[in-house]
Amino acid sequence: MKKILVIIIVFVVFLISLLGYIHYYSSNDSYLLPLKKIIPEGIKRNLKKTIFIVPDLKKKNDYLMGLSKLINKPNDANYIGFSLKKIPLDLYNSKVSSQKPVAYLETIEDKVLLISGNGLTYFFRKEGLKNKENINLFKIENNLKDLINDKAFWNFDNTVKHSKDIGIRGILYFENKIYVSYNKSVTENCYNTSIISADFNLKSLNFSDFFTYKECVDSKLNPEFNSSQSGGKLKIYNENNEKKKLLFTIGEYGNRELAQDKESLFGKIITIDFENRNYDIFSMGHRNPQGLFVDEKFIISTEHGPYGGDEINLIKKNKNYGWPLASYGEKYGYNKSEDFSYLKSHKKFNFVEPIFAFVPSIGISEIVKIPEKFSKKLKNNYFICSLNGKTLYRVIFNEDLEKIISMEPIYIGERIRDIEYDQLNNVFLLILENTPLLGILSH
Repeated sequence: MKKILVIIIVFVVFLISLLGYIHYYSSNDSYLLPLKKIIPEGIKRNLKKTIFIVPDLKKKNDYLMGLSKLINKPNDANYIGFSLKKIPLDLYNSKVSSQKPVAYLETIEDKVLLISGNGLTYFFRKEGLKNKENINLFKIENNLKDLINDKAFWNFDNTVKHSKDIGIRGILYFENKIYVSYNKSVTENCYNTSIISADFNLKSLNFSDFFTYKECVDSKLNPEFNSSQSGGKLKIYNENNEKKKLLFTIGEYGNRELAQDKESLFGKIITIDFENRNYDIFSMGHRNPQGLFVDEKFIISTEHGPYGGDEINLIKKNKNYGWPLASYGEKYGYNKSEDFSYLKSHKKFNFVEPIFAFVPSIGISEIVKIPEKFSKKLKNNYFICSLNGKTLYRVIFNEDLEKIISMEPIYIGERIRDIEYDQLNNVFLLILENTPLLGILSH
């Protein structure tokens, strides 16, 4: 009987380690590395839903800090005292790759709009969300099947490299319209990041092209093609307090040189006129900016680096941020006995230095400013999300947003794809990808 019990305990511990609850260090480095995907993601999600219970952040003593080596105090996670509730999101089916973004969120009055990485649209009502144990997702019909004729988008196509990543990249609501960015197949196997739009309607969304262009990166001709390096963030920018424009991030799809090409849109942040749809390049030298915060004074982007070097950047018009010439990260497969491939100083070579660079990378995603209504303690604080780090960071910048004064890592235990503030319930909503889940963060 005791032998059977020991075998069961060993087996359970083994499964938990594969699911990512035990964090480990590599033999060569002192920082945390993600576990290899030995078990298919679908099996992991089902095990998490049925056998393993994801703990609440209130039980902070049961948590291992995702960056405990950095702060060396695992029990100090959740210094402020946040609480996280997790609600299952049944968006996956067997045909959807686990590598596509689970979903993006947009709050609209008393509702939350949700679009999955493979183009399914839903909404749920905010009412009582904070106290509910589940949510009712209402499907919104759309015409994306007619508009997007690309099998890599809908499932994956083994003839296209990184086709599992091809999908929706961002969402924005503005003046009763929905804007969605996605990886567009301009010609066969050749992609860019384009925008479609639709009048907002809870029954059906009839999308049409809003902003697209002929330039594309060929997945077969470019050996480092990567559709996940595509940007796609959408925000409203009030230029000179005169005219609101669309601020749009575009990655370089692994074709690094394009980020420094002034004639190319790849590796740029651009503005688009809503009326005539003309665009201007706002900044350049970007690898993959996937998070964006905009207010009347500042623009902050969060940008994926290579092997190390995820960046937080203060974006200014007509500035160059250095990629692929300058980065605090290195190429994948970097040999530590070799010299650095990238310039480490940005300023010395007339590029803009990042506010902060994460080495090693955290898989940085979205950034939001924390409203004072959420907590008076957190005035002028920001949340920064991470994917492979599975951690939410509470960040305080100095007054000019030139450097970080304080950073608190809050281990969540799931890839954090998106975050939105719900004013009605005074909570933050998070898209958590591993299970997947809707996270409700309160204070």
